[in-house]
Amino acid sequence: MIKLELNRDNITFIGLVIVVLLLLGQCSSNASLRDKVKELKGQVTLGEANLMASQDSVEIKRQENGNMIAEISAFQMTNEQLIKTNKKLASDYAKALDLNKKLKGVNSLLKAEITDKDSIIFNSNLNPDSTFSFADSADYGDGNYRYTWVNGKLIDTKVTGTIDIEQKITLWSSIDEKDGKKSLKLSTKYPFDEINLQGVSLVNAELNAYNKKSRWNINFGVGLGVIPNGTTGLAVTPTVGVMLGWSPKWLQF
Repeated sequence: MIKLELNRDNITFIGLVIVVLLLLGQCSSNASLRDKVKELKGQVTLGEANLMASQDSVEIKRQENGNMIAEISAFQMTNEQLIKTNKKLASDYAKALDLNKKLKGVNSLLKAEITDKDSIIFNSNLNPDSTFSFADSADYGDGNYRYTWVNGKLIDTKVTGTIDIEQKITLWSSIDEKDGKKSLKLSTKYPFDEINLQGVSLVNAELNAYNKKSRWNINFGVGLGVIPNGTTGLAVTPTVGVMLGWSPKWLQF
């Protein structure tokens, strides 16, 4: 048996609880609205950055330490946007890097095409057995080098032989962000004539999304409680304290 004792004090307390709950609901609505505005701002910033990236070209400069740096704006899009609107691009990356088709677990995609033209002028002596050899090397520092060996033989009016080339190019890359704009940078000490850069940064689809709490929660609050009463059996009384609660997700806001 539950006996509700509604006196002036209880009615006043219940009224205050209702007001507090309404205020909490309003605060939650305002917080959700702020999250939505923040998400929209993020999407606008993302769109502006991608517009700038589509108009950008590769900038190449040489540092005092001898490194050549190439920089270009990187596109920023969600995994879903990349797969839906740029199917061929996503497929090319997946095939080249042996990635899953949905690019799950991928944060960024980089591509660089380096064009280098070189020429070697050499002099070599013809040996009595009609053979000749030549070797050339170039060390650009930080593990960048090119070695060339030529071994041949002159038979009548024909030249036969082998040309061996060993080459190593060390590349450093990063994606920097400034004012919502991400730039792809590539650095090397190996000299090149031209470089084609392409970069895609994958971002979270739910920008600034509100994450729901666990169903179990501990909080401090006020409310109405049911307590044993020797006279009436059970009585409803105001409560204040720390509470352990459980609520289904559809009741969370």
